[in-house]
Amino acid sequence: MNNKVYFGDDSVSELRIYLEEFKGKKIFLVTGKKSFENCGAKSMIDELLVNHSYIRYSDFDVNPKIEDVIDGIKLFKSESCELTIAIGGGSVIDCGKLINSLSHIDDEKLISEYIIKNTNTQKKTSFFAIPTTAGAGSESTHFAVVYIDNKKYSFANQNLLPDKVFIIPKFTYSLSKYQFACSAADALCQSIESFWAVNSNLTSKKYAKLSIQMILKNLLDAVIDEDKEARKQICLGANLAGKAINISKTTGPHAVSYPFTTYFNLNHGHAVSLSLPFFVKYNYDLKLDECNDIRGVDYVNETLKDLCSIFGLNNVEQLSVNLKNLFNQIGLNQSLIELGLNSEKKINKVIDGINFERAKNNPRKINSLDLKEYFLTDLLEK
Repeated sequence: MNNKVYFGDDSVSELRIYLEEFKGKKIFLVTGKKSFENCGAKSMIDELLVNHSYIRYSDFDVNPKIEDVIDGIKLFKSESCELTIAIGGGSVIDCGKLINSLSHIDDEKLISEYIIKNTNTQKKTSFFAIPTTAGAGSESTHFAVVYIDNKKYSFANQNLLPDKVFIIPKFTYSLSKYQFACSAADALCQSIESFWAVNSNLTSKKYAKLSIQMILKNLLDAVIDEDKEARKQICLGANLAGKAINISKTTGPHAVSYPFTTYFNLNHGHAVSLSLPFFVKYNYDLKLDECNDIRGVDYVNETLKDLCSIFGLNNVEQLSVNLKNLFNQIGLNQSLIELGLNSEKKINKVIDGINFERAKNNPRKINSLDLKEYFLTDLLEK
């Protein structure tokens, strides 16, 4: 299943045309809270929907919980909505996906069960996505993340994929340097992980390579100089990263990122960046009994060499250092000490919280002791 993507600030005109098809029908609008107004999306939506009937839902957690989804479904049903528009970052779009695709379930108790068991859904209403950050890629994936009893679940279902996507780069111009850096880092990590993922194929690797090249070319200008044209290109690169992981899914760095966010409230993109330099080296020169990829050790090694070539570097050691320096340069501090993760106890909490289901998509089996040693090295060096 593919979705139709419209890119550019002028794609608002395309959105206007499609909205005409829903005249007289109730629209369910899922948004962030302050970000919805700060990025300029509210003024645009107010103008577009002036002659439409809609209800706005924004009363949910930054990291949506199952209770938020259930509340949204109740409101969706009570208002008899026929179109969902999610406008915001990855969490907002994920929340919209879940509400839209699970709104046909009458028994609230079954909603959690559907997500935990990845049960197929029967989406009955249209869904449009408008990202306001440049990194999540949620607008191009059939996944959605939600917390159930403080545990993070990634619901995978083809009916989660938005029908139409409108990427309007100007909505990212109000993001702070740190916010934009986090979202762009997430996109870069997604594309790198997609490139080496066990579930990768020729198509996902093509998307991933294009994404990496586009992000690298524009990242410093987009973050440091806040250059608008560079930010537009990052938006496009992030969408390509989303297309890549929609096929391949993510790997080790994302599996490790979740406890950083859950327990220490670190921004998702920043959290993913912390272990990417480790995995660049870790996934290379692996042994046969460590390999998760049925294409074999030689294939994995060649993939890592190809990745180095994309960056214009000679080996994984150089690439690891390059990435760590790049993240520091855009304001994503790579020092665990300076981030407040200054004890072995805290590192153990991260290790214990790794999503090992997601880790199976990493080309090399993850040894917790190796990862712990990497993080502890940062503490010992201080």
